[in-house]
Amino acid sequence: MTKRYIRILICLIIAAIVAIGSYFGVTAYKNKQQKELAKEANKLNINNFAVQNITKIKITNSTGDYEFELDDDEWEQLSGEPVQVNTVKLNAISNNICELKAESILKENATAEDYPTYGLDKPMIVTAVLKDGKEKGVEVGKKVPGASSYYVRVSGEDTIYIISSNYMDNIMAEKKDLKNAYMFDVQSSSEITYLKYTENDEVIYEVEYKDDGWTISAPYDWGVVDASKINSIGAELIRATSMMLEDFDGDLSKYGFDKPRYIIEAKTKDKSVEVLFGDYYEDNETYIYALNKALDQVYVFETQGVGCIGTKTEDMIVKKLNLTHDYLGDIKGFNIDVFGTKIDIDHNYDPENLSTEAHSINGKDIDVKNETIITAFNSLVNAIRGISFEEICLEPNKEALKNAPDVTVVYTLADGKEYKLEFVQTPDDSNMFYALENGKYKNVLVRRYMFEHGIVKYYNELMDILSEAEGE
Repeated sequence: MTKRYIRILICLIIAAIVAIGSYFGVTAYKNKQQKELAKEANKLNINNFAVQNITKIKITNSTGDYEFELDDDEWEQLSGEPVQVNTVKLNAISNNICELKAESILKENATAEDYPTYGLDKPMIVTAVLKDGKEKGVEVGKKVPGASSYYVRVSGEDTIYIISSNYMDNIMAEKKDLKNAYMFDVQSSSEITYLKYTENDEVIYEVEYKDDGWTISAPYDWGVVDASKINSIGAELIRATSMMLEDFDGDLSKYGFDKPRYIIEAKTKDKSVEVLFGDYYEDNETYIYALNKALDQVYVFETQGVGCIGTKTEDMIVKKLNLTHDYLGDIKGFNIDVFGTKIDIDHNYDPENLSTEAHSINGKDIDVKNETIITAFNSLVNAIRGISFEEICLEPNKEALKNAPDVTVVYTLADGKEYKLEFVQTPDDSNMFYALENGKYKNVLVRRYMFEHGIVKYYNELMDILSEAEGE
C-alpha cells in the first residue's frame, strides 16, 4: 500500500469519526431540547387524576360556600343555601377539573399584590376532594381581555395560569349554575307514581299508580287510565328545561302566581314537585313563568314543552267504550242498528285454535278462506269493537237521553247474555251522541264520524265485495 493510499484512508477514518461525533452531538442536543420542551409542557398540566376518585365538590362563589357529595352516583348537598342540585353541572365540573390544562403561564412566584390585577384576590374557588382526602382546588379570576380564557391560580400555589374557557366555563359555578333547570329531575317517566294537573282552579285530572295499576280520583273516579298517555306526558315533564332562572322575591302577584293558570304536581316513590304557572313571559305565550314552591325558585319554561299544559280529562282515559267484553272468544255475534241500517253478524271464533270455522252477516255466509272477504269482515268487526268517545260530558240534557237511540250495538256473548251500547243524538250538535252502556249514561260523547266512517263504511265495503263474489 502506497503512502498516498494510506493518507486517503486516514482522512476517511477521521471524516467518519467526525461525522459520528456530530451525529451523536446533534442527537444529544435534540434529546436535551425535547426534554426541556416536555418539562415546560408538563408545567401546563395542572390536574391529571381519574374522575372516579372524586367524592366531593366544594364551591365558593359570589353568594357563598357550597359543598356537594357524591353518593351512589347521586349528588347530595351538604352545606350552603339549599338548591335543587344540578347534577349535570356537577358532573361537568368533575370531568373538566380532573384533566385541567393551561394554555400558558402568565407569572410564576406571584405575590398577593399581583392578585387584584387578575381578579384573584376574591376568586371563585372550585375544589375536588379525592378518595384519599387530598383536595385539588382552582381559583378563577377575571377573563383575559380580548381572549376566550381566564386567569387561574391553583389553591396553595403562586403561579398564575391562563386557561381556556373551554375548560373554565364548565368548571365555574355561580348559584344559578348550581340550580337544576329541569322541572322534575328523574331518570325515567316510568318512575312517576302520581300526577295532578289543575287549570284555572279546576282539577283536570288526578291519577295515581297503585299495586293494581293506574287509577283516577279527580274530577271523577271512573274510567280506565291510559298508561301510555301518562308515560308520554311524564317524558315531557322530566325533559322540560327552564329557559331562565331567577330567585323568587316573595311577591306572588308579580309573576301571576297568586292566580296561577296551571298547577302541576308529580311524585315518585322518593321525590315530589309542585309547580305553579303564572303569567306568560313578556306577554309571549311561547314562554311562561313557573314557581317551584319548595325551592322558592322562579323558572321560565317553553309552554309547549310542558306536557300537561292544554291536556284534557279525556286525554287520560282509554277512549274505547267496551273494555269489559272485548275478548273475541267471548263474542258470539252482533246485532246492530246504525241510522236505520240493520246489521246482524254471527261471529264464530275458536279461541283454542285461534281460528274461525264460519261467519255470517245478515244471513250470508262469509268465506273465511277468501282473504279479501275475511279482511273486509274483520275490518267491520274491529270498527264495531273500536267505538271510542270524543269527549266527556258530565251534565247531559236529561230529556234528550229519553229519546230513542240513533245507533244501537248489541253484543251476543258466549254465555248467552247481551251487552248493549246505545247512542242518542245531542240536542245542540247533530255530530255528537250521548253514549249509554246497558241503559246507563257513560258521561261521554261519541262523534258521528265514528259510525259513518267506521261501521257504515266497512259494512258497505264488505257488502260490495260479497256482491261481486256472488256475481262471479
